[in-house]
Amino acid sequence: MKYITNPNLSFVDNLDFYARHIVEGYITGLHKSPFHGYSVEFSEHRIYNTGESTKHIDWKLYGKSDKLYIKKFEEETNLKCHLVIDCSSSMFYPNPDKIDFDSPNKLLFSLISAASLMNLFRKQRDAFGISFFNDNLFFHTRAKSSKSHQHRIFIEFEKILKNNLLVKRNLTNNIKIIHDLSERIPKRSLIIFFTDLFDVQLKVDEYMTALNHLKFNNNELVIFHVVNKSKEINFNFKSDNISFLDMETEKKIQVNPRLIKNDYVNQINSFISELKIRCGKNQIDFQCINSDDNFQDVLTRYVIGRKKLI
Repeated sequence: MKYITNPNLSFVDNLDFYARHIVEGYITGLHKSPFHGYSVEFSEHRIYNTGESTKHIDWKLYGKSDKLYIKKFEEETNLKCHLVIDCSSSMFYPNPDKIDFDSPNKLLFSLISAASLMNLFRKQRDAFGISFFNDNLFFHTRAKSSKSHQHRIFIEFEKILKNNLLVKRNLTNNIKIIHDLSERIPKRSLIIFFTDLFDVQLKVDEYMTALNHLKFNNNELVIFHVVNKSKEINFNFKSDNISFLDMETEKKIQVNPRLIKNDYVNQINSFISELKIRCGKNQIDFQCINSDDNFQDVLTRYVIGRKKLI
């Protein structure tokens, strides 16, 4: 779903308007879908465990869902959420030279998705913080739930986009950053990553070790693997001879896409499948997200993933 931005408004105001409409559209759709009630359940209830007191069972919800849920107390319902966004050069693919809400690159897609999640968190009175990284963790905030906190983060979003348009080379180091975050983020937090995992394909074991280090503090992890599906997964290039530029190292290679397409597609899908399986075994929610998809799909996947983790 596309939303019209106003050229007379600032980036921050457009982002705020855009994100609010994404969430409003999502909630409207939720009330018409089989997932109606999820947003209430995962924020205010938990599954009943055999042997517990039945005093706080929500019998009305049982009548609707045929499942036993316990009402959470006030202090249990407020999550501490942390959004971690990859700002390396590869995240500017496929539109590195402009900020376009209608055709976002992977970074802008991640920022709009994160802004939408923040609005969802605020509706649930959940606090949220943000971290930006490339090969270093260069911005980090504590979790708060105020509108002014969200506005400050949106201003940082704009700085990231504009500054990175001027910088031609920013590397990624997911593994180092995850270990760094394990020392900074409070225990029992919900941590959501937006990254293209550009640097992880040959380091899956090290990546999983880092994630489990972060998860050790009773944190819940969600990985949004952000890709441009047409080009980065399906390798749909029309020309027979293309010069590919590594956006992080600036190395170039000349290839015929048709000659390597099958091998490339098999390898990238094998990588994604391995990560999905290994994350699943470790109760980490892994989602591969297409930057051309509807932003509301991110909210839906987040809600369904939370249901599975709780």
